[in-house]
Amino acid sequence: MRVEGKIATWLDTVAATHFHHAPVEARLHPISGSQQLGDADPEQQCYAISVDGRWLCSSNGRITILKGLKSARRFLDLLDLSGYQNGEPAQFEIDCTTSAHCMAFDKRRGLRNCTRLFQDHPI
Repeated sequence: MRVEGKIATWLDTVAATHFHHAPVEARLHPISGSQQLGDADPEQQCYAISVDGRWLCSSNGRITILKGLKSARRFLDLLDLSGYQNGEPAQFEIDCTTSAHCMAFDKRRGLRNCTRLFQDHPI
């Protein structure tokens, strides 16, 4: 899914936190279409991130989706956004091959593209 309107890119977010030392409000949103909310194992749940009310996207405008709470927390740490808040559930149609940038945590290699890790088990 390409997000309409103003977005926050990874580079914008890093620049704001590292170079401008600007306060950034990050929220972690469970994706309601990926599992039943509340009953879902946090490591099977998918998450999106909003930064100052804008969806976090890759530079090509594809929404950033993280599979599992460990992946989401690692990504937030890399962006120096460890002081995030939990956000409201979000509803997105997720297609990791064409319209979203999906990542998951690999114990040996860190954050990886989901399409390589979960080819047999799509999100």
